[in-house]
Amino acid sequence: MPQTISTQADALVLTLRLPKNMKFIQGAPFQLRFTSDNPEVIKIKKDIYTSPSESVKVPIQVHVGEAKVKIQGKVCYCPKTEGAECFFKQIDIEIPIRVETAGSRQILADIDL
Repeated sequence: MPQTISTQADALVLTLRLPKNMKFIQGAPFQLRFTSDNPEVIKIKKDIYTSPSESVKVPIQVHVGEAKVKIQGKVCYCPKTEGAECFFKQIDIEIPIRVETAGSRQILADIDL
């Protein structure tokens, strides 16, 4: 079922939920790419993010219609204790979106790592 957003929507907000006692490390591999299968409906204004963060706000421009936003990438997270082994997570999700005159002002996406 698609998320419904309004023509006033201006962002996709991605929340990466880390497991307990884990953190992102600056300099560790972190890359997320955001694409739209219909840029006439949802245009991604900044498509690549490489700075580790639990919350990523992606600027978008929208018009009435339907599109799918794809989020792909790879992130690395590590235990908060020094010297422990880190983990990698491959991300590949697709979010169906419907843009109408009324709806949410943001696309919301949550990913459990």
